[in-house]
Amino acid sequence: MYFVRLMQMEVMSLEDVYWVEDNAARAALGKDLPRWIQARQTLPTSKEDLETLKADLWSAVVKNSQHQDAWTWGGMLVVSVSVAGLVTLAAMTQPALAPEAKHSLLQYVTGKYLLPSNCRVHFEWEEPQLVGETMTFTVKFYQRNGQPYPICDKDNLIVEVTEDTRRVATLIELGGTDPLAANTAVVKFTVRHAGQYRIAVLIGSCHVHGSPFLKNFLPGPPDPNKTVFVRQSSTVVCTAGIAHSMTIEPRDEYDNLCIFGPRDQPTEGYNVNITQIGSIGDKGSMVDCSIQLDYDSPNQRIRLKFHFESSTNQHEGYYPFSIDDGCQPPVELISLYRDIIAATFTLFLLKNIGGSETFADKQDFFYHEVRKHHQKHYHEKLSMKVQRDKLLESSMKATKGFSVSDWCRNFEITFQGEQGVDWGGVRREWFELICAALFDPGNGLFASFGESQQALVHPNPKRPTHLKLKHFEFAGRIVGKCLYESALGGSYRQLVRARFTRSFLAQIIGLRVHYKYFEQDDPDLYLSKVKYILENDVEEMELYFVEEEYDKDGQLLKVAELIPGGSKVRVTNDTKLRYLDALAQHRLASSIRNEVDHFLRGLNELIPDNLLGIFDENELELLLCGTGEYSVADLRAHHIANGSSPEFLRVLDWFWTAVSNFTQEEMARLLQFTTGCSQLPPGGFQQLSPRFQITAAPTFANLPTAHTCFNQLCLPDYECYDHFERALLLAISEGTEGFGMI
Repeated sequence: MYFVRLMQMEVMSLEDVYWVEDNAARAALGKDLPRWIQARQTLPTSKEDLETLKADLWSAVVKNSQHQDAWTWGGMLVVSVSVAGLVTLAAMTQPALAPEAKHSLLQYVTGKYLLPSNCRVHFEWEEPQLVGETMTFTVKFYQRNGQPYPICDKDNLIVEVTEDTRRVATLIELGGTDPLAANTAVVKFTVRHAGQYRIAVLIGSCHVHGSPFLKNFLPGPPDPNKTVFVRQSSTVVCTAGIAHSMTIEPRDEYDNLCIFGPRDQPTEGYNVNITQIGSIGDKGSMVDCSIQLDYDSPNQRIRLKFHFESSTNQHEGYYPFSIDDGCQPPVELISLYRDIIAATFTLFLLKNIGGSETFADKQDFFYHEVRKHHQKHYHEKLSMKVQRDKLLESSMKATKGFSVSDWCRNFEITFQGEQGVDWGGVRREWFELICAALFDPGNGLFASFGESQQALVHPNPKRPTHLKLKHFEFAGRIVGKCLYESALGGSYRQLVRARFTRSFLAQIIGLRVHYKYFEQDDPDLYLSKVKYILENDVEEMELYFVEEEYDKDGQLLKVAELIPGGSKVRVTNDTKLRYLDALAQHRLASSIRNEVDHFLRGLNELIPDNLLGIFDENELELLLCGTGEYSVADLRAHHIANGSSPEFLRVLDWFWTAVSNFTQEEMARLLQFTTGCSQLPPGGFQQLSPRFQITAAPTFANLPTAHTCFNQLCLPDYECYDHFERALLLAISEGTEGFGMI
């Protein structure tokens, strides 16, 4: 009976029983399973013993057989007992047979295979650890029999370091040149955000011994470069005899809020010196002022209190200077130095941006001021019917008589001839389509300097005749409407689907255009003319302060003077930067002045003109267009790496590790830094032309540079990953203008 069942389970030999699962064996043996357990002690532990056992069994059967029936019965009995013992051994030596199926019989019976539960993790730091350092831990791999196991890529080692939804990239080094370290993996990672992290070490889908682990990382000590005054500017105006309070938020170098224990002295190490500017020497330079530092433990902030004992406004030879913004009491300043007056005036400017210079704080302040500006306008529903096939014309006609109050209402869009209730989806579709009708270069209102589909768009002074200046005014209102809706937050948030040139964004916020914008906005002109002039001697060139305009056939249409009498002023090496700036003013600003003025007229109906001035052109793009969705996998699949040296390959590996930890805003900054724009084409990195390039820079420990006309990021070599990551973050945060000196 047992013989037939085992044959049905394809058990044809003693080797086959090693792969019989426990449940199947129990079903085949039934109540006789305990008897077969007694045979376990006689089972072989090696391949040689197995062959010996089979030979002995065969000899015993032949020797004791008197006839065919006896041989059959005896053979069945011995084989059945042996099979039962072998099955029992398999059940006793592992919990489930299926995971070991990839190993040979000899490996299994001798225990010469990797067993995750035998592996050990050794952490090379004490808890709690401070953020910022490159953390290292080792994993030791062992076989089931306790012997070291040489780890390799095929063993599918997985290490996951996570904090909530944030995942930290890791570097894994397997084995090494030392034979004694063949069973060792070294794992490195960097933590920049304080908190509790989960470290999971798996082989395939099985955790090693003790995994997952929980590790805490604390903020580092206060860093002067990151510790900031809360909602304060670099200039403070005080009144004598009245106490003034300022709040300090201590942060470490990675912008984590510092945490202090009960035995810590948070105010220790802070030095406050108040001196009178303009004093000569140390004597008499100190000001009669009382200073007090207190720690606000609930808010984890330090409060600085001070007040001046006396003051006088009588200074011989000094002249008073009054500032009156019409909203606050006039302030009288007395100083012999212009920079003191200018610095004090920045107080009022910074108050207009909420007292902070970070983009997030500026954005919050901007949205607050927009809501405050339109607090008397209700966001009630306003029905609007448009035609899909004539979207731009029908939308302009539908909004022709709208007041500012109407533009602040919640549009309820209906497409003529289509059924549907607008619960927000139709409105979002209308915003998407109307932005495409206005800003896509193929529609003529905005155009690009190059022929690439993802080139940045600019107001088109040579637009088709049916497109008038009123269309730019309508475009400004649409952008203002998107900003207003975004200020309301939640599902009302609307992004402007466009890729504006940096020079156009600069003019919106009142910045002066210069020649460096050519690299991002008009890369063809930059490479063919601007770069050549910058790098070469212009004394022998017949170059004057004029701009010649040609048609498609190369015929000269007109000559425009860049400065008064420019046709008679020759460009020299000393004046070539002035010439390039004048060229930028003509091509990027003067030629579209009417278009920009009408755009701003529409925009300022909804957004006060002084509010957008708190941003620079890169921040304005983030405000208008958002950070988008960036995929590191998409970038890895569609990039070009130029370099094959071991040093560059090491830095390239560090680059992918750092980028894997980037936030969406940091990814936008990286894209701005490398390509000149934070927005990707609709097809992502695949449609970026030229491709995103990463190349080695012939320097050591310098900041990374970029050439936006080539979409090229240049990475120098560094001593360690820590230094590389800091340099990359500094470059993309402070250098997003994107101009690289070639």
